[in-house]
Amino acid sequence: GLGALVTGLAVFLWPAGAIDVWPWQLSPLTARVMAAVLMLGVAGLVLAADGRRRPVLLLAQVAAIMVALILLAAVRARAEFFTDRPFTWLFAAGMALVLVGAVALAGRFRSPG
Repeated sequence: GLGALVTGLAVFLWPAGAIDVWPWQLSPLTARVMAAVLMLGVAGLVLAADGRRRPVLLLAQVAAIMVALILLAAVRARAEFFTDRPFTWLFAAGMALVLVGAVALAGRFRSPG
């Protein structure tokens, strides 16, 4: 959540900087759209302070589906990625890590106890 907040704010405030490092072609508008998508991770920070299990389970399930579809789209459009940019590989690793974490979190909050 904190990483999403920092990255989302940076991309929103400095879209030109994001264009130079982003894994695929962006315009200033699409950079800001990506910033908004990244800000969805802030919901995790809000839920960290909430003691209820159901919202955490729902967020983990949504994140797992969303990231799985993002990774599927990335495989489909792999020719559009700039593989010489380090952020491309950071993005791929981050998405894979979020997927594993979301699935693990959903499993943890689904089980009783």
